[in-house]
Amino acid sequence: ELFYLIAVTAKLLIFVVQSAILVHVVMSWFDPEGSSFISVFTYYICEPFVIPARMILGPFQERYGSPIDFSYLLTTVFLVVLEALLF
Repeated sequence: ELFYLIAVTAKLLIFVVQSAILVHVVMSWFDPEGSSFISVFTYYICEPFVIPARMILGPFQERYGSPIDFSYLLTTVFLVVLEALLF
């Protein structure tokens, strides 16, 4: 029962982070400077999860000069895999 409670809590946290990533990515199209309240709020939710992906992808993006930040995609894929492993 304790494992179930931990798993449900983790799934809820994953859902919140995935939703924040989606909102942050969409808001980056409308507010590129990231100055709105929603952009700042989702930034602080997403960033602790995106930093490791950005560190992994950093050398590749710098080498090839990609203008697209794929760290949000990598973070989302990792969260989907983690969620699938919970149940």
